[in-house]
Amino acid sequence: MKRLLTTGFLLFSAFAYASSGVVPMGQDTFMISAQSFTGFSSAGSVKADIYKEGSAYCATLGKEFQPVNDHGVDGVPGRSFASAEVQFRCLNKGDPELSRPTMKPIANVRIESDAREKVEIRDKRDGRSQGIDDMYASLKKLKDLLDSGIITQQEFDEQKKKILAQ
Repeated sequence: MKRLLTTGFLLFSAFAYASSGVVPMGQDTFMISAQSFTGFSSAGSVKADIYKEGSAYCATLGKEFQPVNDHGVDGVPGRSFASAEVQFRCLNKGDPELSRPTMKPIANVRIESDAREKVEIRDKRDGRSQGIDDMYASLKKLKDLLDSGIITQQEFDEQKKKILAQ
């Protein structure tokens, strides 16, 4: 009886998630999201299954799997299931981008300009926004965003010109 329960649990654990399947996001970019069926799973195990699914999909195209970014939330027994999302590319063998994965962080800060061209920093985690009147503080915040890869050099230069024009 123990053997039957253990085998059943292992079998259930091995297939205990629902996947969105491969969803195209662009020419060679795709996304897969998945959720476990139990609160006992970790985001890491769901991500691992997604990575396997993405790798298999790219292999059917005769290409190599290259992760772009991933995100996951661990399950909490009795409250929530583990979930994860992986964005990836299917690239030709020998593509220079395959040399090493470069995961891009998902931005949690957005820069907006109001009618007076003051920079506003809006934090997506809590929705609060704060006007920054001090030019130095604005430039420092922009530089931090640039250094962390959240904004591009072009976006930095545009916002810097607006701040200096005030």
